[in-house]
Amino acid sequence: LDEVAARLLPWRTRLDVLGRRLGTAECWSGPAGEVAATAVVELSTVASGIAGAMGSSLIGLQGLHAAAAEAQEWAAGALATADAAGLTLDDAGRPGGLP
Repeated sequence: LDEVAARLLPWRTRLDVLGRRLGTAECWSGPAGEVAATAVVELSTVASGIAGAMGSSLIGLQGLHAAAAEAQEWAAGALATADAAGLTLDDAGRPGGLP
């Protein structure tokens, strides 16, 4: 996600430049030129929004990854403690070997 978001920045810059050029171009003027310039600027804005959303998603995924890793460590510790106490778990996670 980070790499894709980083690739969007140069495209957004290009779109901004193109939008400004279309807005002031002598070869394409009038309503059609204005609509084209507006569409390109809107596309640039959308690209910026997508990059921001991808960055937010990346932060969320990194937090989820850290939480999952921590939960996995806790589960491994709980299993080791249970095993040391002679407690076993079946495939469904139900305890066995209780005294």
